[in-house]
Amino acid sequence: MKNYFLLIIALSVALSGTAQTSAEDALNILRNHTLIVKLIVPEKKMEALLKANKKEEMLAVQKETERLHENLIQAFSTTYTFGKVAFIYSTEMYRLAEGDASALFDAQGSPLEKLPTTWLFIELSESPQRSINGFVVRDKEHYVLSPPFPYFVSQWGFLHLSTRSFPSMISEWQDKLNRFALRL
Repeated sequence: MKNYFLLIIALSVALSGTAQTSAEDALNILRNHTLIVKLIVPEKKMEALLKANKKEEMLAVQKETERLHENLIQAFSTTYTFGKVAFIYSTEMYRLAEGDASALFDAQGSPLEKLPTTWLFIELSESPQRSINGFVVRDKEHYVLSPPFPYFVSQWGFLHLSTRSFPSMISEWQDKLNRFALRL
């Protein structure tokens, strides 16, 4: 009985992190709706540095984060052609949850006037299964999409000897999306 109970708990935990959006629906969302690039702001790290009176280090983290965000915005606005793209800072996610379209912005930094009908998120993060940095695709409820949908692209190059550029990663992901679409 104890083993049965543990099995139920393990299955519940495993299933709780899986996507609620089907692979076919996700592809349709990307083609006909919006991909939202979530720009992660390391708030806790910056707050900890300020509390430790390390203002210069905090400013360096802030500057590096801004540079990373500019590179992501540039890469997606010039490389991503599969559908519409918008951007949001992780610190503004609550506004999106409240239905505030102005939390989203375009590549020029202009706020969106209308909330997209539906969307998927993509963020530079760690893959849940592999613990490798790269682009991770999540659905509207923030669940990581699952195979056969191409939900992850690694930031690492051949044999993990180098990191890849954002445009290279986006191009690879779009190639995977196109191959996936052909199989449907």
